[in-house]
Amino acid sequence: MNKNEYVIGTALVLVAVLAPVSPWALLSLLDNLLVRVVLLVGLVAAVYHGFATGLLALVVIALLYMERNRRKVNQARQRFDNLTAEDLKRPQATVEEEGTPQDTVPVVEFDTPQDVEFGYLPPKKMGSDEFNRVPFSENLDDKGPLPTVPIGAVSAPLFDKFVGAGLNPPPRLA
Repeated sequence: MNKNEYVIGTALVLVAVLAPVSPWALLSLLDNLLVRVVLLVGLVAAVYHGFATGLLALVVIALLYMERNRRKVNQARQRFDNLTAEDLKRPQATVEEEGTPQDTVPVVEFDTPQDVEFGYLPPKKMGSDEFNRVPFSENLDDKGPLPTVPIGAVSAPLFDKFVGAGLNPPPRLA
């Protein structure tokens, strides 16, 4: 390691040590795409600078994301703990309310398909169920049994070779 790696390594260790006490505004920046790209470029630069520096940079980035996720979980846990019994017993939609259209979220109506577009269901008549006989064939099933050899005809010389080599022969069935 050269002197530059010691300086960069010390800075990365300092960032790792300060990750648990860093402000939430700083950690929430990790959700930004531009910050993610900058971290990736910084990681590649650290790997280019030296193997140990790259590995340490990867660990520090992972620690920052772990701290961000830990704080997100703590926030969700606090929100869940702050729920009261009335919040949990809110009435669900009744049958009458089920039939009324919702007005809170605008929904664009579905377009009706044009004649040139295809539907998802098959048409009434897709094609003919009739088929022609295969030329020069008596029936459609031209498959027949393949020629075979008796069991053991090919492997018998192998067993003789093993027995001749002093190996135990396979047991003979009576």
